[in-house]
Amino acid sequence: MLGDRLWDDAGREWRYAAGQWADVDEVERRLVDARVVLLHGFGRPLQWLTRDDTARRWEQMRHHFEVPGQYGARGDDQDLTYAAVVWRRGDEQLLGFESFC
Repeated sequence: MLGDRLWDDAGREWRYAAGQWADVDEVERRLVDARVVLLHGFGRPLQWLTRDDTARRWEQMRHHFEVPGQYGARGDDQDLTYAAVVWRRGDEQLLGFESFC
């Protein structure tokens, strides 16, 4: 990952529009169809999450979810908050979570 670009394991390039954060409703709509989701941020390695991993993580993250610039959230037990963006590659979309301190 480099800025607004991400390369998956197959070498395909994905992009997102900086400053366009997903809200809770959009995340929950996209999780229905999500095959893989990524989680990154705050100096931690990028992780690819399976559908089951994502469901478990979302249950925890949802209580600490924010939309930067619109509203904040209280941190979890590691003092982290989470936000989401939609990565795009042509007509394909990938949901991404980012963690913040």
